[in-house]
Amino acid sequence: MLAIVEPHYFSSIQLASLPKDVLYSNRKDIKYVVSVAEAKELINYLSNDYLLLMDGDSNSFAYQTVYYDTQLFEQYLAHHRGMANREKMRQRTYPDGQSFWEIKKKNNKGQTIKSRTNSMPEPMKGLLPQMEVSYQRVTLYAPGLEEKLTFDFGLSFQREGSKFNLEDLVVVESKGVGHARSPFNLQMRQKRIHSTSFSKYCFGMAKLVTSLKSNNFKNTFRKLKI
Repeated sequence: MLAIVEPHYFSSIQLASLPKDVLYSNRKDIKYVVSVAEAKELINYLSNDYLLLMDGDSNSFAYQTVYYDTQLFEQYLAHHRGMANREKMRQRTYPDGQSFWEIKKKNNKGQTIKSRTNSMPEPMKGLLPQMEVSYQRVTLYAPGLEEKLTFDFGLSFQREGSKFNLEDLVVVESKGVGHARSPFNLQMRQKRIHSTSFSKYCFGMAKLVTSLKSNNFKNTFRKLKI
């Protein structure tokens, strides 16, 4: 398995000690897409400012997500159009085997609000499973900054028997409320690594459903060489 972190560089926090529903509301998400080599350099540079999330002896967690959408792919198209208020709906299976139904909303202030339940919420009823995405995740946490950093790698996209892997890139996301004080975001600015809009669901759909509109994503894909 690919390893992107040297755990002996970090102080750690156990998954069971992480505050429940940390940063589920009023947060702002900033995404970057970097190479595996860049991710390794970045993540180990941050060892003095962040705790490494662990579950026992493991620091890498497997996630599996099934995204739901209407038959006409309305949530995909809302993102493609750049609508300020939009949402993603999914069923996510976590490393401990628990599965939740989740609604992730982004408002016109750039804030992300995520909710989750044990059973399918009413807004998701009647939607169709459209895309399955699996990956490994390493998480860093800065309690005083109210910030989580997630590094998602080994991404695999699957739909109706078609599959696409994204092995050479890592999706990095800063989730927090105090980005101006974030050592990670400051480091990205110093390195002149620019944030980007990147949706795993939309990327997978654009790659595997060629009939969908994807012109507005092509510049991003070209810059990322994917």
